[in-house]
Amino acid sequence: MTVGTFHAGTRRNIIPDEAQFEATIRSFSPQARDRIRTEAPELCRQIAAAYGMKAEVEYEDEYPLTVNDAAHAAFAADVVGEVFGGTRYEPMRNPNAGAEDFSRVLAAVPGCYLMLGAHPGDDLQAPNNHSPRAVFADEVMPDGVLLHAQLAIRALHRDATTFTPTAPQPIAP
Repeated sequence: MTVGTFHAGTRRNIIPDEAQFEATIRSFSPQARDRIRTEAPELCRQIAAAYGMKAEVEYEDEYPLTVNDAAHAAFAADVVGEVFGGTRYEPMRNPNAGAEDFSRVLAAVPGCYLMLGAHPGDDLQAPNNHSPRAVFADEVMPDGVLLHAQLAIRALHRDATTFTPTAPQPIAP
């Protein structure tokens, strides 16, 4: 859960009548998402009630889960290794709870989400792209263009028995 905004009061020495916050909640499975959808609003209401207050809670589903298709992820890993060498592809050791527009594509068409990696130097702890302190290594852009071109070219030429074509599905707004 990430609380992105919190607004309350007008002055530091005046107790406000109300407060409002907005948050994003991300999960790794539909089951966890369903549980959070039910329990997070109730938790907010119960915390407020414990202090004699009332909480009005609105919960909105925004993005579907971003789920890679295993066959497409393996294909992408192979292409990265062939184009740049085996050391350039690193599988994520821990899942990333990103909410991406691309999740809508993956919900309709099997594929995978890759991270190009544009951290400056070897600083893997650098602020991410949602941070106001984010810095990007622009020199990675030519590699990104080459990788995406190779993924497209090789996908067009891959053995038809490796991947079963699926009918395109409409992408939800």
